Amino acid sequence: MNKSIEGHYIQKLDWDEVREAVKNSSKTSSIYVGCDSKNKKAHTIFALVVVIHLDSSKGGKIYYESLRVPRIKALRQRLMKEVEMAVTASFEICDVIGDKKFEVHLDVNGDPKHQSNIVCKEAIGYVESQGFNCQIKPFAFCSSYAADMVVRM
Repeated sequence: MNKSIEGHYIQKLDWDEVREAVKNSSKTSSIYVGCDSKNKKAHTIFALVVVIHLDSSKGGKIYYESLRVPRIKALRQRLMKEVEMAVTASFEICDVIGDKKFEVHLDVNGDPKHQSNIVCKEAIGYVESQGFNCQIKPFAFCSSYAADMVVRM
């Protein structure tokens, strides 16, 4: 199902389709993966997104999937699940990225006054130890905007 939310073209994530879109995008395109979550009543909803920024300047495509699990009460556990999902997704496409810019965006904040800071160093270390570049807030638009938009749908 394709949707347009706030002027953005998004569609359900199909790994074969995403891999083909990444492979066929120009060398100047950028690829981003991010995840966000939200507790809602008895559940935690995760939203994983893959963003292909066409030519790194001409709009893009957002592929998404949502996952609903029993409520995760511990913030640390929930945030690290987001990181795990983003890294797992990155491994799904890393072999077709080539020389394109690629980043994993984490919905964590480097400022200690924010709750998500409790996993900041751990999350960055995990992503970088897997060989991926990562960004955190305020530069992690893929997780803090695109995935956030999906988790609220």
